[in-house]
Amino acid sequence: MINCTNLFTYNPYVNFGYSGYPGVNFNPYSIFGGSMPMMMPMMMPMMFPQMNFSTQQPASQTNGTNEAKSQGNEVTNPTKAPADASGVRAQMVAKAKSYVGKVNSSAEGNALFSPKGYKNTGWYKRYGRWGWCCDFAVSCAKDTLGSNYPKDMITSSPGGLAAKAEKHDAYLKVPSTNKSSWLSANIKPGDIIYMKGSGDSGKHIAVVESIGSNGEIKAVSGNSGGKVKNAKYNINSSGIYGFVSLGKLAA
Repeated sequence: MINCTNLFTYNPYVNFGYSGYPGVNFNPYSIFGGSMPMMMPMMMPMMFPQMNFSTQQPASQTNGTNEAKSQGNEVTNPTKAPADASGVRAQMVAKAKSYVGKVNSSAEGNALFSPKGYKNTGWYKRYGRWGWCCDFAVSCAKDTLGSNYPKDMITSSPGGLAAKAEKHDAYLKVPSTNKSSWLSANIKPGDIIYMKGSGDSGKHIAVVESIGSNGEIKAVSGNSGGKVKNAKYNINSSGIYGFVSLGKLAA
């Protein structure tokens, strides 16, 4: 039988007890004679529905500090905005095209784009000349990307450029099938073509100007007959091995 005798007791030294009335203590265990404390959390809400027995603090108290810190981080440490790849590509193409008709000899090309001391290299001593097609494309990319262009990709070697780009996850290898559709889906203006012929002297680099139909590529080529010239290639040519993605380097 429920014992309600000691449910409420008066204590003059208590201002506000659980009851909410001055000087009144509420003893929830007395209703069961102190014998069923484990059941009280379940029984009390049913017996006194008008009273709030929740032990949880308001969300604003428990989470307010964390929310404020989180909001503060979002303001003080914003995520870096992605690079405008389309704008970067347009700059790359414009830079490359600006040399068409203005560089008309290897001497001019070497003077503008090649590293100092190239005449002391084994390559120059072996061939008596310095291929500057890669120097031209790298120079355009450096001018376009600035400090975002990887330093280890500053090279005069077409094969070296492709290898370094692969390490930066910026090299796209041409597949063995469906080349035209792959070209349209993956290659953009400003990307760099890597062509490989027979031997080291057969390698070549050019800057993509636009992609046409049936695998056609318009490009700007340095050291093409000793000049910077407009050029046309086709992806179905066995000499095109891959591309360096300017968009991936800019990201």
